[in-house]
Amino acid sequence: MIEQSGVVSAEQEQAPLVLTVPITPLVLGRLMKKNGLSVSPGALANSCDTFQPKGARIRPVERLTGILNGLEHRQLRACQLQWDRMDRRQLPALVFHNGQWAYVEPATEDTVSLTPPAGPDYHLDPDALAQSPVLWFRGPGKTARSDGGGKGRATSLLMQELWKDKRWFFEVAAATVVINILAVASSLFAMQVYDRVVPTFAYATLTALVAVMAIIVCLDWALKFIRARITDSLAHQTDISISRQLFDHIMNLRLDTRPNSLGVLTSHMKGLEQTRNFFSSSIIFFMTDLPFCFFFLGVIYIIGGRVAFVYAFLLPIALVLGGWPSGG
Repeated sequence: MIEQSGVVSAEQEQAPLVLTVPITPLVLGRLMKKNGLSVSPGALANSCDTFQPKGARIRPVERLTGILNGLEHRQLRACQLQWDRMDRRQLPALVFHNGQWAYVEPATEDTVSLTPPAGPDYHLDPDALAQSPVLWFRGPGKTARSDGGGKGRATSLLMQELWKDKRWFFEVAAATVVINILAVASSLFAMQVYDRVVPTFAYATLTALVAVMAIIVCLDWALKFIRARITDSLAHQTDISISRQLFDHIMNLRLDTRPNSLGVLTSHMKGLEQTRNFFSSSIIFFMTDLPFCFFFLGVIYIIGGRVAFVYAFLLPIALVLGGWPSGG
């Protein structure tokens, strides 16, 4: 038999309508499809008829258990709770509303979407379902799994939070492009001084070059400051949002879905911390500036010709030495 899990109030136990109304193949089939379960309509209808005799007083969780047994889905776990006691993360599910079982899933932040056996879908305030019984099922795969995926899930959570608002990426990219273009100006300034000012003592030219270079340096500093403020603000907001999500998740963690050992939960937390430190470190600037190495190599090749090959040879060596872990 499938393991049953449910807490049903005495009021619901005595409600004759809940005990006699069958679960229709239409809404149950939609729930099973949403959970990635493939079942033929004929087999589903036959199982619903077999385990729900007409007029029989059967608890809803037992109805669902029998239907799943008949479909040979014995690894699934049928569950029943009152709506106001159910964890919303269990949705989609089946809810008893207006004298019939309907398919329910999240719609917006403030509403849920109901699909009755007959009629169109409609949105409803969750408060209207406070006393309604809810049915759902879950398999063994929905419990906490091995501790090897903690870092991967932490990275996924962090990337999802970072890309909620993509505007920061274009702002940082634009600042990075201008900063790296301005970096060429210092080299051009030195070339102009040695080629034009030193041989001819052209102090007027030197004055003009210094004034332009001062403007470029101030602009470069301003752009770097703005870029740092954007990334710091993004890191701060992301840290607050993820910390809040993590705290809410731990506070709402069901005892039957918690990890089997404390080490699994610690591994997940450690994976999030490592990922957060990675994205908040200076390596982000290294990754954004790295593509411009080829831009600088191109400029050097245009000016110095084969001299650029020397820098092209030294580039991978510098990358290896820069990424080599420091001792201690």
